[in-house]
Amino acid sequence: MDRILLAVDDSRPSEKAAEFAQDLLKASPHVKLLILYVTQLLFSRAGYSPLLDMEYEKRLALDIESKLRKVFFQHMTHRITFEHRTGVEPAKIICQTAIELDCDLIIVGSRGKKLLSRSLSGSVSHSVVIGSKVPVLIVRESERTYAPTNRVVTLQTKRKW
Repeated sequence: MDRILLAVDDSRPSEKAAEFAQDLLKASPHVKLLILYVTQLLFSRAGYSPLLDMEYEKRLALDIESKLRKVFFQHMTHRITFEHRTGVEPAKIICQTAIELDCDLIIVGSRGKKLLSRSLSGSVSHSVVIGSKVPVLIVRESERTYAPTNRVVTLQTKRKW
């Protein structure tokens, strides 16, 4: 494994996923990490635009990058790259980026929603599992320990925030 893609947003499950990625990087000194933040674009009468102001999204992406570099990857900055991309379907952008940049693994956080919740509100992590040609590792926020498909490894972190 040479390159890992860590898909993030501004959530607790993303922090748990970053914590796990940190442990992987410590155990594998040659592995590089791409941290990806995707701004979802929504269709409106004026065309496609982010739910929030794009300047806000850019600042949020910079804040997320700064926090992750400082809290989780402080001594590994030479092995980390950060990208902010935009698109209508975040899961699709994550999967495409993993292929485009030749990533060996995608790590994504999940709230651990049940099937009904995922069906009603959607789940980026679930959509990544379904659409990815690259192995996906889901780090869950909740304490359940089942894996929803045979293509997923589910891990629980013990560290409390």
